[in-house]
Amino acid sequence: FAVSKLLKGRTSFSSLDYREIFHSARKGDVLYMDPPYQAGLEEETLKALEMSSIIDADTLIIIEADKHNNLDFLDHMNFHIEREKIYKTNKHFFIRLGDTL
Repeated sequence: FAVSKLLKGRTSFSSLDYREIFHSARKGDVLYMDPPYQAGLEEETLKALEMSSIIDADTLIIIEADKHNNLDFLDHMNFHIEREKIYKTNKHFFIRLGDTL
């Protein structure tokens, strides 16, 4: 398990309200969000992250969302979707700060 050796001592997992993560997140971190579907928290959280100093172009944000969610609000923000993985009932968006590549 090379991945677990690579990550040992370099990772932590938290289950927090997004406003609490600002105290511990650092540039370059991977941020995984699994908000309640249909609650609109994705946009609120990304707006807060966009205004913060804890993310940069190297920060990967992964959002789990309802299969029918397209994150249309990103058109008006400084984020781009690098990848979208669709499953049976949900999908994952892999997002970074900055213009579309």
